[in-house]
Amino acid sequence: MARPPHPPLSTAVIARAALDLLDWDEEPSMRAIARHLGVSAPSLYHHVSSKDDVVNLVRDALSEGVRLPAEYPGWREQAEDMFRRLYGLYAARPRLAELFVRTPITSHAVLDAYGSLAERMESVGFAPRDIAVVVEMLDSYAIGLGLAHASPTPTGSVEDQTHPLALAAAAWPTARARIDEAFERGLKLLLDDAETLPTT
Repeated sequence: MARPPHPPLSTAVIARAALDLLDWDEEPSMRAIARHLGVSAPSLYHHVSSKDDVVNLVRDALSEGVRLPAEYPGWREQAEDMFRRLYGLYAARPRLAELFVRTPITSHAVLDAYGSLAERMESVGFAPRDIAVVVEMLDSYAIGLGLAHASPTPTGSVEDQTHPLALAAAAWPTARARIDEAFERGLKLLLDDAETLPTT
């Protein structure tokens, strides 16, 4: 018997198809996923109820291999690793950041990651209001620098290559190297600032 051209539908197969589309910089709509898998769009609804479900399946898939909170010496190391991973995901697939921003989090893996960081920060005396601000700040920062990789020009929005900013950017071998360095420097500054907050 000939093998089927596509594996049987499952949540894992649907998530993988969505990631394939993101790798090709395509919007993973239900119709696009169905087309990619060679099935009808209605057949997807036997496994997911909406596109939001698909996005959270993608979150689950990308959370595999994340370290356990107990493996980190402290909250700062946990935050560094968590948001460096997020930045890396967004840098590789800038469209992912847009999807994640638009879609409420229901992924248990992602909620657990944010929750464990918040609990770790609270355990060393951070006030709840400061925890919320620090996490929001780091999350938005990772999204913003990740989206910078989607710029159509190597110097961001500057098209005039004689502009001082374009000339400064040209000192870097690649746009990726420049943005990566910007992320690392900014991450350190943000975490240094967080460590100045009062703790109880």
